[in-house]
Amino acid sequence: MTNENLIRLIEQAPDIKKRFKTEYISLGKPAGKPAMQTPYQTIHNDEKYLLWKAEIEAELEKLPQSKTVQDIIHLFSKMGKNFSDDSTFAQLEAKLTVLGKTLSESVGEGSKMDRPHKLFISHSSKDADYVEVFVGLLEILGLRDEEIICSSVPPYCIPLGNKVYEWLVNEFQNSDLHVIYAFSKDYYSSTASLNEMGAAWAMKHKWTGVLLPGFQFNQLDGCIDKTQIAIKLDDSDNRTLKFRLSEFKDELTKEFNLRPMSEATWERQRDGFLDRISTITEARAKECKNTDESDQQHMPTVGQDDVGRIPVEPAFLLVYAAEGNGQIFRLATLGSAVQVSTDGKQFMADNSQRESARWQEALDLLITWGWVKPVGRKGEVYEVTGTGYTKADWLKDDMCIDTSKEPLEELKQFEF
Repeated sequence: MTNENLIRLIEQAPDIKKRFKTEYISLGKPAGKPAMQTPYQTIHNDEKYLLWKAEIEAELEKLPQSKTVQDIIHLFSKMGKNFSDDSTFAQLEAKLTVLGKTLSESVGEGSKMDRPHKLFISHSSKDADYVEVFVGLLEILGLRDEEIICSSVPPYCIPLGNKVYEWLVNEFQNSDLHVIYAFSKDYYSSTASLNEMGAAWAMKHKWTGVLLPGFQFNQLDGCIDKTQIAIKLDDSDNRTLKFRLSEFKDELTKEFNLRPMSEATWERQRDGFLDRISTITEARAKECKNTDESDQQHMPTVGQDDVGRIPVEPAFLLVYAAEGNGQIFRLATLGSAVQVSTDGKQFMADNSQRESARWQEALDLLITWGWVKPVGRKGEVYEVTGTGYTKADWLKDDMCIDTSKEPLEELKQFEF
């Protein structure tokens, strides 16, 4: 508390300086002329300055004597003894600023040492499977229950009866945290995770980045320093990955004063950890594949045996045409690939022959099925038929096509 009082007094120096007064002294009177008045700056007799000086000197007596402290006491004694006080006060203010900075650093370190040191795992709840394996590694290293905070893994989650955000705010403010970011696509889609990142940045907590499988360095974003070295759990360079994990283990051992682990034991535990991470990655990939195959099997059909399943391209052409003026255009321009469009909507991603063939084939299918018909003799304009409008309504609802979006944008939702 002594240091905090002194820091508060030092911070008042700019306000004290505003109390300087300009006074004048007569240095002589030339014959037949008024006396010469010379201005000077004074403060040494100001009541508030004298009280401020006395309080600082009382606080300085509580500090170990150092050259800076002695210089400050000496400068206080010089105030009022020179022609003008402002030069001495400038030196005094500089010395006080240096002392204040030193004291602030010591107060900060002292308060930090008083706070409990914990490891906080910031992650998306959708990555709980990976995070649970990571917590298992921390347990093997020897971290205690009270040293880990992880909302997805009991008993390290938020205690029963607490309000989530109030509890987390308390931890960020009153604990010395080492934050572990479990980066993934889901992490950056989580508002709660991004709030944790912002809080850690604001409180200047130490952090380590861990990139979950499938997430790349160039996808890092937010208020973190993207140049800081991180651990990529599916790094193709296996030697680098193992080295980074060993670095992390050594850092935590020193930071949390953990019991050292033999190299043979660590290698076995580390390799087991990486095997479990790989198992989760493979299981996720299999689940994703099964989902994709299921989606493919449930592609919308038109409900007629003579047509069967309809590809995405003709479905889009028909739906967008029906939502617009009911016309589809196939236009050939000299030197360019044939363009297929409807109601001013562009379907072709580029002017390549490949894209042209893709959409011409879609139009040909619609013609074959009788859902559009040619208008005129040039084969450039086609109109949706009565059956085509019926099928367009059915396809739009079944495929959930959002025609308020441009076709090229909406098509991204149907690309596999």
